[in-house]
Amino acid sequence: MWYDRKTMTLPEPIDSYRDHATLTIIAPPDLARATLSVLKGQLRWHLLSARATRRVSGMGNLLDGITWFRGSSVRIRRDGVEVHIDPIGLTEHSAADLVLLTHPHYDNFSEEDIARVRTPDTLLVAPASMKKLLADADHFLRPGDMLQLDGFDVLAVPAYNVDKKFHTPEHGWLGYVFTIGQTTYYHAGDTDFLPSMFGIKCDVAFLPCGGHYTMGVKDAAKAGEACGAEIIIPIHWGEPHGTGEDIQQLEDLFSRGVCVLESET
Repeated sequence: MWYDRKTMTLPEPIDSYRDHATLTIIAPPDLARATLSVLKGQLRWHLLSARATRRVSGMGNLLDGITWFRGSSVRIRRDGVEVHIDPIGLTEHSAADLVLLTHPHYDNFSEEDIARVRTPDTLLVAPASMKKLLADADHFLRPGDMLQLDGFDVLAVPAYNVDKKFHTPEHGWLGYVFTIGQTTYYHAGDTDFLPSMFGIKCDVAFLPCGGHYTMGVKDAAKAGEACGAEIIIPIHWGEPHGTGEDIQQLEDLFSRGVCVLESET
């Protein structure tokens, strides 16, 4: 069962919540459970499927500050840090501390959207193969490289297709593993299931599930098990590649939580 965006009235004025990055609301049964982020005086929230809501009960802290825009575009805001992965389809300007790029395909890479979140203090990280395309990036990484930053580290991991030609290993395109606070995230980029995923340990895994350009839900469930994720957040899915029924299958296949976020765009 899937829900459209809803509106609601908070019990107190919005100013009362400004000290909280995220509020978890238990809504009436017909709304399911929603996560609201109080950002710049605005309420933004994503609804989960009713089924996924039951699976992630008690894990709300792992979901704090996460927004999925579309495709592989994800933003994480927590503990005073803002990280964007593949910013595209953004709905507002902001100031990113870190921007991680996985590869330069048109549906993942937008110089306009990067500019919307990039400040003089933003660190921009990209695959080494993107040097000619994006010469002013701060760091270029290859699979296996570790970038040590003030406060947390970023591990670049491989992302490629095994039996398709959309994302080849020769390009050296990337996924990323990083920790903010006490939560470790794995953003897989555009990839199929890879044996190297058994070497990744994370709490939250952003995994592509479309099944055409990337792995489908069966391999996404396998990837989630391999990396030890407590929660899978499906990305890079939606008509015509990856349907709601596919995501419900992922919920059946994966032994822990699946959090289905509503795309912002």
